[in-house]
Amino acid sequence: MTGSPQLGFSFHPRWLSQTGSAEAFLRPLQEAGLSAVEFTLHPADPDWEAFPPLIAECQRMGLRCHFHAPYMDPYNVAGFSGDMREEVEALYRPAIALAKRFAVQNDGPTALVVHGARAANRSHAQLLQDTIAFMEWLLSQNAGLHVAVENLPRHPPLVKIGTSHRDLVDIVEAVGTPDVGICWDLGHDVLLGATRPPNRAFLRHVTHVHVHDINAAGMDHYPLIYGRVPYRSWLRPLAAEGFDGCVTLEVSGHRIGHEGAERIRTMLVGSLHRLVAAIATPSLPCETGGRKGEGAAAKP
Repeated sequence: MTGSPQLGFSFHPRWLSQTGSAEAFLRPLQEAGLSAVEFTLHPADPDWEAFPPLIAECQRMGLRCHFHAPYMDPYNVAGFSGDMREEVEALYRPAIALAKRFAVQNDGPTALVVHGARAANRSHAQLLQDTIAFMEWLLSQNAGLHVAVENLPRHPPLVKIGTSHRDLVDIVEAVGTPDVGICWDLGHDVLLGATRPPNRAFLRHVTHVHVHDINAAGMDHYPLIYGRVPYRSWLRPLAAEGFDGCVTLEVSGHRIGHEGAERIRTMLVGSLHRLVAAIATPSLPCETGGRKGEGAAAKP
């Protein structure tokens, strides 16, 4: 990997409810270092028809557009290696088609973030195979997308692929192509009990990153205002591996949408400034390892 990482933001048409235009919302973020946006594509979203013109506007503004495949029910790849394949393909095709349509307009690689399979009535081995088969199907669509499978927090009694780093490494190595990598969500790792960044076997496969903060109640996808996610120290060993993908500030409008436009802008610009500084920090020696109890905690 070569080049510098991009700095992204999780964008949605509803972010414009207070500013009215993408230009008014995004220009201050671009001035703070924003170079990309990421759209989560749920075809059942009531704002679905607003996505194509908004994506086109973002590209006109010089922003690379990345995408997140749908993941809320009924979007789930469980059973893909069995008798659910045709149904799952049909569910995902509209989102993949939209991502493919705009990927060709980007000035570089386009990420498609994907969640692994989840179910309470299938084994871990079956769900892992479902996820690998789905990755292979995505690649067969010739969509020009770089697929990145994401680490996820636990939600018992569901068995979920992505709650361990080993899951994701196994998927990437099983598919065996540079077009599939890992989306490392730092906040999700904190929720999983991690106190140190992952080991090199994981980090060398990371091609996309999500960063967000967590409040005192354990709710994630906030701007970087609480200091509970050690993104500064965790991004150092990733940089040492030559990471040049996108670091996306993944903030939910449901968390801060009640704030006024000026307060939202202040929080987002401040978060981007912090990430710019973190990305620019020279790589330092940093012990890597894994989860809580496996070694010393990383400093924020």
